[in-house]
Amino acid sequence: MTRPVPQPFPDFEILGKLGSGSMGAVFLARQLSLDRLVALKVLKPSLSRDKRYVERLSREARLVARLDHPNIVHAYDLRQEKGYHFFVMEYVEGRSLRDLLKDWGRLPEEQVIRIGIQVGLALEHAREHGIIHRDIKPANILVQEDGNVKLADLGLAKGPEALSATRHEGEETLGTPLYMSPEQARDSASADIRSDIYSLGATLFHAACGVPPFTGANLSEVLTKVLQEPPPSPKSVFPGISRGLDLLLRKCLLKNPAARYQTPRELVEDLERVQATELPAVDVRDLEPRRKPGKVTAWAAAGAALLLAGAASLFLFRPAPKGPAAPAPRPSSSKEIEEIARALRSPATTRLIPLIRKLQEMKAAGRKEAIPLLDRAQTLFNERLSSWMEARLKGLRNRLESGRDLARFPLALEKALDEVFLREFGVPPNGIPDFNLYNWYRARKDALLKEWKAKVSAARAFALA
Repeated sequence: MTRPVPQPFPDFEILGKLGSGSMGAVFLARQLSLDRLVALKVLKPSLSRDKRYVERLSREARLVARLDHPNIVHAYDLRQEKGYHFFVMEYVEGRSLRDLLKDWGRLPEEQVIRIGIQVGLALEHAREHGIIHRDIKPANILVQEDGNVKLADLGLAKGPEALSATRHEGEETLGTPLYMSPEQARDSASADIRSDIYSLGATLFHAACGVPPFTGANLSEVLTKVLQEPPPSPKSVFPGISRGLDLLLRKCLLKNPAARYQTPRELVEDLERVQATELPAVDVRDLEPRRKPGKVTAWAAAGAALLLAGAASLFLFRPAPKGPAAPAPRPSSSKEIEEIARALRSPATTRLIPLIRKLQEMKAAGRKEAIPLLDRAQTLFNERLSSWMEARLKGLRNRLESGRDLARFPLALEKALDEVFLREFGVPPNGIPDFNLYNWYRARKDALLKEWKAKVSAARAFALA
């Protein structure tokens, strides 16, 4: 027997809990006076006696109330009733990007770009009103069924001085380390709009590649990497990503804020270019770390000059060579490479994985001419797997929704995916030559099994009723 939900507020019927955090919980409720669904962010009773936390909730409500944008959760009211402090806001029917990534591992690139454009527009609107979010991450991005996106949770936002968050005694750095910019990790107060751009870049990196740019065994290890290590290239983590999105994300994640996009509007414009299959306005030379000249560099340069002078004197005074000349170096484009390039113009699906493996071996052997062909082959494979998977899942989901022969559904799922995959791609699913892509395949299959289990449970409950 389920326990009744407490109803402490006369004008709100609480229907259930949507989530919780360190400061309190968010509830789904019906506002009786206006007959609408809302979300209530309720401060923990134990914190309601602390003026600092009450002020933080109040400050968040006032900041959100300053904004009016289709991609930002709207604020409705701030109330205090029966010892509770709570903030009434728009209810968004959908799922967080964090939950989507838990289920799918990563998302198709076109969806990642659509999410990035909408969050970028939200951040531009906030910037125009003097507000920096400071906690952009998958958990704070809500994705609706129709693909529309809402940015939520301005609890750590930095606004005009009177509305800015302050760090309380004993509190750690404001933000979430997996997605936090280096300057924000050093000093939250110094974060500006370029910090939000970094965090959005880290979030989109996770959505496109399946993992955040930096991971570690603990918080300290992650922060050390954020501060000291260059971020990995997205293409090195997930080779199927397009060159355009790879360049764009690398620019977002540069350590120097002055080298990133300077406004969300600039970022959105490049996302729209990538969406149109164009390259972003990014100079590749700006993405490479530049060493600052110093004493070591100067001594190295002096040493190199001496070596060159010595080599020049040896060349000028050496005797003329005798015997046949050395053989000419092998051209970079071999017959093997040419054959692979020809095969990739219109490859049979069953040939893609063998071609990818061959190119991976050539790349590992130092054959640089194989790298662009490997990128092309992996992109082709990713596109074909994604479209094939979508078609199979659509048929399976239709069968599931019809409720037909639920007992045999797991067997049908196995046949429709794993067995057909072998015929379609020439290898079983565990032969996918990309670990992230294989995880994506497994996650989509597991998510459908989860839907089946929920359907069976609902059918049994109905039968027992």
